[in-house]
Amino acid sequence: MTTPTGQLAIKDIATLADVTRAAVSNWRARHDDFPQPTLDSPPRRPLFDLQEILAWLKSKDLLPEDAEKKQAELALTAAVNKLRAAHIDPISATTLALYLLSLRKQADTGQDGSDWQHVRAATTTGDLIQVLEQAPAPAGLDGATILPWTQIKDLLSDESAANLVAGIGQADGEDYAAVADTVIDVFLGLGGRGDLSAFGSSKSLSSKLLSNAAATTTAPGDTVLDPTCGIGGTLIDLNAQVSDLTLLGNDIDPGPVAIAQLHAYLADVDATFTSSDSLAHDPHPGTTFDAIVSEPPLGLHIQPEVATKLVASSGMDVPVPRYSDESFLIYVSTHLAPGGYGYVLTTVGAGFRRNMAQLRQTLVAQGGVEAVIQLPAGLLSYSRVPTLLWVLRAAQDTPDTSVLIADATGAKSAETQIGHWLEDMRAGRETSIPVRTLSLAELITLNGDLTPSKLLREELDSHEVTTSLRDSLTQLEKIVGQIQQFRDDVSLLTHPPAPVRHSTLQQLIDAGSIIQHRGRHQPNKDNYVKDGVEALLVPLRNNGEAPDTVLAAPTSRWLQEGDVLVPPHATMPARVFIDDGQQWVVPIGMSILEVTDSDLDPHYLAACINASFNEAANLGAPIPRRDFKHIEVPALAPQGQQEVVDALARLKQMQQTADDLTREAKATTDAFLNVVRYGDSTH
Repeated sequence: MTTPTGQLAIKDIATLADVTRAAVSNWRARHDDFPQPTLDSPPRRPLFDLQEILAWLKSKDLLPEDAEKKQAELALTAAVNKLRAAHIDPISATTLALYLLSLRKQADTGQDGSDWQHVRAATTTGDLIQVLEQAPAPAGLDGATILPWTQIKDLLSDESAANLVAGIGQADGEDYAAVADTVIDVFLGLGGRGDLSAFGSSKSLSSKLLSNAAATTTAPGDTVLDPTCGIGGTLIDLNAQVSDLTLLGNDIDPGPVAIAQLHAYLADVDATFTSSDSLAHDPHPGTTFDAIVSEPPLGLHIQPEVATKLVASSGMDVPVPRYSDESFLIYVSTHLAPGGYGYVLTTVGAGFRRNMAQLRQTLVAQGGVEAVIQLPAGLLSYSRVPTLLWVLRAAQDTPDTSVLIADATGAKSAETQIGHWLEDMRAGRETSIPVRTLSLAELITLNGDLTPSKLLREELDSHEVTTSLRDSLTQLEKIVGQIQQFRDDVSLLTHPPAPVRHSTLQQLIDAGSIIQHRGRHQPNKDNYVKDGVEALLVPLRNNGEAPDTVLAAPTSRWLQEGDVLVPPHATMPARVFIDDGQQWVVPIGMSILEVTDSDLDPHYLAACINASFNEAANLGAPIPRRDFKHIEVPALAPQGQQEVVDALARLKQMQQTADDLTREAKATTDAFLNVVRYGDSTH
């Protein structure tokens, strides 16, 4: 048996020891025997050997009670990370890891374990390939077609192969479903993996929403289809909520389908997954299902001939759809068994596109739409676009042509609340989101628009709009009065002080009037710092964002009252630091200007740096950078500097008041027009 190896980042060590990242950094700083980073470790993001870290934590009695389970999980994570480092594509890497995990499960569940023993004995990539070629494939799959043989042969080193097998061998054999989730999340989970997240993961909010919605109408023994299944997360999650289901999934991409089949096997879910284009080559023609769930590719154009064939087979007299959204509404509605329900995610455009108004009206007229719920942005892991959840019903002999519409765009945790919303809506109970019933006649009057956020916009009360206008006018009058008080201030600005000369910022630094200190810290970096002290890191932009914390050397130069902070980019203004009693440092790229000349006002210096006459020249860079040799500071006596600072303060106050006037004028405009629209016409 090969002992699992691999590399852990500081965040992984913190997870293992159940402490913060700062605590781990402090251990590094205060313990001379803390393991050194690996030789190939990036200097600014140190990585540490898994076994060395485990040994050190044990020696210091720093492992928590559940450390054994975490060790196994981190060993697996460290092992599968080797596949990422080998540049094996995420789908192929996930498939290989789950395939090996499935071989282990076969052995653990009483089947022939010799294949897994042969895998465990493999010490080279060649040995592993030979075993996989001869071992019967798990989960009814064909290993000859689903495994990434070329990438295994060309990219997987002997060390990585042995390490991967060892990591899987150490994984928790009592919960294969959780281990499968760990593997999937490493490669396909959230966190910057772009389009791959569209296939789903254990963190997929859209899959969780669909399964929770479908659970409200799915009963034990039902047959459920997902024609756009990805890695099968929605069906597998639904199976955990409703027992004894017959699950069928299909996806156009065979890679995710293989992962879905392996995932289902590892999660003890009886499901069948196939690969084809559900619209062009329907794997279930003429078959109906008790429930259908679908998260189709959103906004995807489909081929006209495919759409034409789909409409013809549906028997509906509707225009040919252009997008996948409407196409799957047709597909799902024609594959529902009597009494069956379909749950489909679409873009919001599917609710209002004019060319498909007839489709929406037809579905409603057949009693085929129970509800349409508009969901908040951010539900999808690969896009911020808002979505609609369509709850479809099989066509009814005596159709109910009313539709429940709800607007959840402002709600939180829609994926967990969706079941409660649907149950309350069906029962006619009050819900935590706006809901109303829309009739077919209304829908036709509205030209087929089924967009909840539009349809649920409430009319304002005449008394409320009148009161709002009165309040806005009062506030507007107050601001106008403040502006009138600035007349005398304007006269004071007519004679600004004139300097006799000017110096560049670099000349002031060279003369010793200013000392320049350079920032040396980076956010989210765990650099080794002997006896480090936790400090706050100044944000580059002064926009109110919460500061990061970093570990700084005790000898660091902490920010002081009156320091002028100068970001590297000319688009970011310089500013004067105000001491709040805490320890602050600045990031790499930012300069600290410590004013040592008592005749130089820091606020005057910052104003000159920000002045338009010091705008950086456009040298072709997307964002111009400051050059201290070209920043000019007019030389004024302390009294003249104070006059400038006071004048700029008055101008700043005028600007803020003008901004208030702009904002209040807009609010008054809205209030005025609301009275025109909703006011009491009898007065």
